[in-house]
Amino acid sequence: PKSRKRSAVIELIALGNKPVRLNARASTRLQQSVSSEYLIVPGTPTKVTVTLGSTDTAAFDGGVQFYLDNGYLKTARVVAEAVPGELAIEIPEAISNKVMNFGAIPMRSKAERPIIIRNLGGTPVPLELEIPDPFVLVTDPGPQLGPLASMRVLIGLNTNTDQQGGVDATMNVMGPTQVLPIRLLANLVVGDAGMSQSSPVIATRPASVARTPGAQAASVSPAAARPRTDGPPTFRFGSKQTSVSPTPPSDPVPERRIEPIAPEPGPTITATDSPPPLEPADPQSEADGIGNQGAAGPIRPWYSELKPDELEASRSPLGFPTRDLFEREINPNLRSPEDLILETAESDELNLSWTAPRNSELSTFQVEVRASRVDIENGIHDSVWIPYPHVEIERIDRLIKAQLEQLTPVTTYELRVIMIDENGRSSEASEAIMAATTLPMDWTYIYLTAGLLLVGGLGFAVWKIIRGRREPVYEAQHV
Repeated sequence: PKSRKRSAVIELIALGNKPVRLNARASTRLQQSVSSEYLIVPGTPTKVTVTLGSTDTAAFDGGVQFYLDNGYLKTARVVAEAVPGELAIEIPEAISNKVMNFGAIPMRSKAERPIIIRNLGGTPVPLELEIPDPFVLVTDPGPQLGPLASMRVLIGLNTNTDQQGGVDATMNVMGPTQVLPIRLLANLVVGDAGMSQSSPVIATRPASVARTPGAQAASVSPAAARPRTDGPPTFRFGSKQTSVSPTPPSDPVPERRIEPIAPEPGPTITATDSPPPLEPADPQSEADGIGNQGAAGPIRPWYSELKPDELEASRSPLGFPTRDLFEREINPNLRSPEDLILETAESDELNLSWTAPRNSELSTFQVEVRASRVDIENGIHDSVWIPYPHVEIERIDRLIKAQLEQLTPVTTYELRVIMIDENGRSSEASEAIMAATTLPMDWTYIYLTAGLLLVGGLGFAVWKIIRGRREPVYEAQHV
C-alpha cells in the first residue's frame, strides 16, 4: 500500500469456561503495537493487531509471545517481506515535482538546478537518469539508491550554443518498474541585463523544436555522467554498485515511446547501471508534445515482443533484459562452460575460472560482459552482451583460468563465458555471474602513517634517554 505500513492480526481464543488474563511480549519492532496484557473471554475471539511502522520497510521475521504467570507460553510467529523499492522525486522551491523551470538564462553562462530522488521502500532500487540535450547531468547519483535513502542530484543547462529562445524537454528518472518524467524548461537569452534566473519560461514548442539542430536525446548513465561526443561506437563496462537483485516485474513489458531524433552515422554505445524502462511514457507528457513516435508508429524495444518466460530468461544477474550484440552460429552439440566462479579480485583485474566440457581440447573460450548502448537512429536503449577484449586465458586440462585486465576500481561487472569450436560455432552461454573489483591501495596514507610512527618512536626513545639520566649521588662515610 501507499502508506508502506504492514500489519497482521492474531486471534486469541479461550478454550475453558473462565476468562483468562494473558501477558504479552513481542519483538522490538512490534512492541509498540502490542499491549502488555490481554483479557480473553470464552466464546469471543480476541484480536491482536501487530504493525510495522511506515519507516520500518526492511524484511521482518519475529514473533509475539503470550504467557501465563504459571509459565504456560504460546508464540505466534510474524513474518513480513521487505517493502519494494519505490522512487519519488522532489524539486526544491518548485510548485510541481514534475516541472523544473530554469528561468531566463544568459547564453554562455552556468546554470544548475537540484532535484532530490528518494527511495521510499525497503530494498535498493537500480537508478538511471535519461537527460536530453542541451541539459546535462552535473553530479553522479550512483547506480542505485538504498532503502529509505535520498540523493541530491544537480541538473545543468549547456548554454554554449548560438540558439536563443525557449527550451522544452523531458528527462526521465527510471527504476526497474518506474519511469518518472520531469519537464525541463529554460529560456536562453543574450546578455544578462534585466534578466533573472527565476523568471518564468513559457513553453511554446515541443522539445524536438527547441533542440539545437543535429542534437540528440542522451541516455546518461550515472557512472558516466558527461556529455557524449561524436565518433565510432565505444564501450564502457561495469557499474559502480554493489550486488543487487531487483524484483522483476511480473507483467508483460508495455510499450514505451521514444522521441524521434536526428540520425547520426552508427550507434553510440555507453555503459548504464539501470534496467531499461518497463512502463509507458506519462500520458500527460505525450499530450504536451513530450511523447515520441517514429515515422512508422511507436518505437518499441526488442524485448517488448518476448513472452514472459523468454523475458525472464533474457535477464542478466542485475535484472536487465539483455541480448547478444553479435549473431552467433550455435552448435547444439556443444555443452556450455560450467562452474564459472570468481577466484580473486583486485582494483583493476578479475580472475575467473570454469570447467570446460569433455573433448573440448580444440575449442577456445570467450568472456563476455554486459554493457549498454543507445541507438542514435531510433533512440532505443539496449542492454547487450559483448566480448571483453583484455583477457588472458590459461588452460590446465579441463580447468580454465582467465584474467580480465584494465578494469575500473570499485565496479561491479556481469560476466559469462562462451565456448567456440574449431569451426567457429558457439555453445550456449554459461550461467552469468557478478564480480566486483576492489578499492586500490593508497600508498600515500601508508607512507604517511609509517612516517608518523617512525617520528613517534624516535621521540619516545629520546624521552626515555633523557628521563634515564639522573643526578649523581654522593655518599658520606662517617668514621
